[in-house]
Amino acid sequence: LFLKIVHINYGLRGRDSNRDEFFVRQLGEKLQLPLAVYQYPKARAKKRGNLEERLRNFRYKIFEKEREREQFNWIAVGHTLDDKVETFLMNLIRGAGLKGLSGMAVKRGRIIRPLLFLEKQAILEFLRQEKQSYRIDKSNENQIFLRNKIRQQLIPLLKKEYNPKIKQTISRLADHLMEENQLVEELSKKFYIKERKKTTFQEVRLDRHKLRNLSLGWRKRIFREVIKELKKGTLKNVTTANFKEFNKALESTKSKKQQVKFKGITIILSSNEVSFKKSNN
Repeated sequence: LFLKIVHINYGLRGRDSNRDEFFVRQLGEKLQLPLAVYQYPKARAKKRGNLEERLRNFRYKIFEKEREREQFNWIAVGHTLDDKVETFLMNLIRGAGLKGLSGMAVKRGRIIRPLLFLEKQAILEFLRQEKQSYRIDKSNENQIFLRNKIRQQLIPLLKKEYNPKIKQTISRLADHLMEENQLVEELSKKFYIKERKKTTFQEVRLDRHKLRNLSLGWRKRIFREVIKELKKGTLKNVTTANFKEFNKALESTKSKKQQVKFKGITIILSSNEVSFKKSNN
């Protein structure tokens, strides 16, 4: 078994960020494990938009870079059962669909989460028994962030007033939803692969009548499958409003051709066919 530690210093918490890095360097020496440390570019941190998403994309890109360089099989991250429950509740509050409520998987691609079945408190207790010091991210105490509010206010309330085992209950629910989502995804992909009429890498055609005969949920799944293929696996900037606009045109009884446009996609609906095309708009 060959292991390597990868640490990213985002530099967002001043001295605390540097102390975290120093702690990881010392731990690497103690455990006699190789270590790679990366700095997050300061210029990127100042950009507008979702900083949390940019940080996540950056670190997983680095992790994959190291995995390929060392020819590792897996990338192990430290998410716990608490992270899984918090993510579920965050997505629930934000109105996520089935996929968003599926939560974290123990294994997804090359990513594994070996601590996902353990509560954070159990891990901290183990570290105390082993007399192993650890670092706490002080930003986790700032209740300006939704995740921290859920951790410090909502979960303790649910645990005290409604269900002492609320974390385990939500974890099981997230697992059940993940299984259901996987089943639905497999079925929708089979339908899509069977029915699509792909002419070029920039266009996909489907039979309009068969699409209209599907339930609303299935239509949405197929819609997402087409967009993901045309946009090389991403649904970024594609919203529920885009689907609703498309579905309204799909159900229309007008005989003339109709057109729906949104970021990077043009959809042309004729009497018998629906054509999805990549566009520059």
